[in-house]
Amino acid sequence: MRTTILRYTTTQKWLIVVLTSAAGVFSPLSANIYFPAIPAMTHAFQNSIQAVNLSVTAYVIVQSVAPVFWGPLADSYGRRPCMIACLALLSVSCVAIALVPTPGGFWLLILLRCIQACSASTYPIGAGLLADITEPHESAGMLGLFTIGQAAPAIGPALSGVIAEAFGWRGIFWALALASAIVLLFVLLLLPETLPSITGDPQQGSKLMYRPFLPLIIPKLAPNSSPPSPLSKSFSNPFILVRSKPITLLLLTNGTLMAAFYAITETITPLYKAAYPFLSTAEVGYCFLVFGGTMVVGTRLVGWLLDTEFKKNVQSEEGSLVEMGILARARLAWSLPVLSIFAMCCAPYGWVIDQGVHLAVPLVLLAIFGFAFIWLLIATQTLLVDLAPGQGSSITALNNLARCITGVIFVSVIQLVVDALGSGWTFVMVSGILAMGGVMIWVVWAGGLFGT
Repeated sequence: MRTTILRYTTTQKWLIVVLTSAAGVFSPLSANIYFPAIPAMTHAFQNSIQAVNLSVTAYVIVQSVAPVFWGPLADSYGRRPCMIACLALLSVSCVAIALVPTPGGFWLLILLRCIQACSASTYPIGAGLLADITEPHESAGMLGLFTIGQAAPAIGPALSGVIAEAFGWRGIFWALALASAIVLLFVLLLLPETLPSITGDPQQGSKLMYRPFLPLIIPKLAPNSSPPSPLSKSFSNPFILVRSKPITLLLLTNGTLMAAFYAITETITPLYKAAYPFLSTAEVGYCFLVFGGTMVVGTRLVGWLLDTEFKKNVQSEEGSLVEMGILARARLAWSLPVLSIFAMCCAPYGWVIDQGVHLAVPLVLLAIFGFAFIWLLIATQTLLVDLAPGQGSSITALNNLARCITGVIFVSVIQLVVDALGSGWTFVMVSGILAMGGVMIWVVWAGGLFGT
């Protein structure tokens, strides 16, 4: 069970959550925010849509690998300097992409997108930061708000479409550069270092790179806290964590969730355009908002419900160890029924669209998908952080890697599968993949893999 050395007030914690949530949103947002502008970019670079899509694929591949390096760095050298470095690199790379010459600069676009993806590790760094400051009974609620950024791939295209219409495709990257620069400024001013091995060492904690310019968030030393471990200056191998069977099963479960996520989001535009030809491009974009909107609404509600379940099931004195099996059952409470509903609703989804059933029906299913997805994401992420105390960024980086690998595969093949099987059987297959995730969640929830 993870513990905190410093105690923050509730107001201080929520201020940190807001800062890290704002920073964490850029990691998933940057991946596909310019989807609506791909036709314009195709014309500008005088290239094919498939070629321009390579910039998305290149980003996702690098994005999946980069956090594996940033996560251990944040666990060893501190959250604050790594967060600042990522945001600065993101802002500069966005400016560079906005200035790429056309039509001959396509190779430069791909290169800069890879550099941009190297900075997309704000989410795992932020997850480690929240693990430092939260107590187990409140972590799901705060992680719920932080996870709101995971709705960005569903909401980003709708937002960027408006920007692209007004300012062209370059305007999307200027907007990203400005937004990331503003968040970087607030991080420099307000975000404190939270890594216990640094905050518990006055000599390390007094260094300039660990101190915010405006020291408004000043925590107090937690009573009965043990001295922190010395600051590690070595790069720890995050893959050691997969030796834990529960961690491995949870990572694989998240892979199945991302398979469903990309199967849904990547097919909304072509399937809805074909089945409901009366929808305009903007109206198809609003369908994304149904999926992403329920994710946003669900973050706070799901976090509160999971924290309530934790308090009800895990009763322990401060500082005592909690049996991991009990902890897993508390974190994964209701996850199996939620995943079952997700899978059962996914099976008829493709047939509903294929038969042109009233638009309200697939939209209701999209809303169910969004809520179920964010529930399972928060529950598994919170448990993963619990199972890797002191390595919140590393375990989140591994989680990101597992999800991105699945994402790359499904982004590449989902349209081919739809063309071969049809939308109906495609989502029956996706339902089966979710069922596999349900089996793995049941194994973790049932216990038997944990010590004390």
